[in-house]
Amino acid sequence: MNRYDETRAALVELLRTFGADAVSVYKVGVPLVSQGFSQDEILNVLFTLSREGVIELLGTNELRVLTE
Repeated sequence: MNRYDETRAALVELLRTFGADAVSVYKVGVPLVSQGFSQDEILNVLFTLSREGVIELLGTNELRVLTE
Protein backbone atom coordinates (compact mmCIF):
# COMPACT_ATOMS: atom_id res chain seq x y z
CA MET A 1 0.00 0.00 0.00
CA ASN A 2 1.40 3.41 -0.91
CA ARG A 3 1.58 6.32 1.51
CA TYR A 4 -1.53 8.04 0.13
CA ASP A 5 -3.58 4.89 0.59
CA GLU A 6 -2.21 4.42 4.12
CA THR A 7 -3.14 8.00 5.00
CA ARG A 8 -6.59 7.65 3.47
CA ALA A 9 -7.29 4.39 5.31
CA ALA A 10 -6.23 5.88 8.65
CA LEU A 11 -8.27 9.03 8.06
CA VAL A 12 -11.42 7.18 7.00
CA GLU A 13 -11.12 4.89 10.02
CA LEU A 14 -10.86 7.92 12.30
CA LEU A 15 -13.76 9.73 10.59
CA ARG A 16 -16.02 6.74 11.23
CA THR A 17 -15.68 7.36 14.97
CA PHE A 18 -17.11 10.89 14.70
CA GLY A 19 -20.53 10.23 13.16
CA ALA A 20 -22.41 12.92 11.24
CA ASP A 21 -21.73 15.87 13.56
CA ALA A 22 -19.28 18.58 12.53
CA VAL A 23 -15.85 17.95 13.99
CA SER A 24 -12.81 20.17 14.34
CA VAL A 25 -10.05 19.54 11.83
CA TYR A 26 -7.73 19.68 14.85
CA LYS A 27 -9.39 16.52 16.23
CA VAL A 28 -8.59 14.82 12.95
CA GLY A 29 -5.04 16.10 12.52
CA VAL A 30 -3.59 15.53 15.98
CA PRO A 31 -4.14 11.77 16.18
CA LEU A 32 -2.97 11.25 12.60
CA VAL A 33 0.18 13.34 13.09
CA SER A 34 0.90 11.29 16.22
CA GLN A 35 0.65 8.18 14.01
CA GLY A 36 3.40 9.61 11.79
CA PHE A 37 1.38 11.20 8.98
CA SER A 38 2.38 14.69 7.86
CA GLN A 39 0.03 17.65 7.66
CA ASP A 40 0.47 17.70 3.88
CA GLU A 41 -0.51 14.03 3.58
CA ILE A 42 -3.60 14.60 5.74
CA LEU A 43 -4.67 17.72 3.83
CA ASN A 44 -4.21 15.99 0.49
CA VAL A 45 -6.61 13.23 1.56
CA LEU A 46 -9.07 15.70 3.11
CA PHE A 47 -9.24 17.70 -0.13
CA THR A 48 -9.73 14.51 -2.14
CA LEU A 49 -12.51 13.29 0.17
CA SER A 50 -14.15 16.70 -0.13
CA ARG A 51 -14.04 16.61 -3.95
CA GLU A 52 -15.49 13.08 -3.86
CA GLY A 53 -18.39 14.24 -1.68
CA VAL A 54 -17.42 12.06 1.26
CA ILE A 55 -16.87 15.02 3.58
CA GLU A 56 -17.75 18.70 3.61
CA LEU A 57 -15.04 21.13 4.68
CA LEU A 58 -16.69 23.92 6.65
CA GLY A 59 -15.33 27.46 6.88
CA THR A 60 -14.97 27.15 10.64
CA ASN A 61 -12.00 24.73 10.54
CA GLU A 62 -14.46 21.89 10.86
CA LEU A 63 -15.61 19.08 8.63
CA ARG A 64 -18.73 17.00 8.39
CA VAL A 65 -18.91 13.40 7.13
CA LEU A 66 -21.52 13.16 4.37
CA THR A 67 -21.24 9.47 3.42
CA GLU A 68 -19.82 6.35 4.98
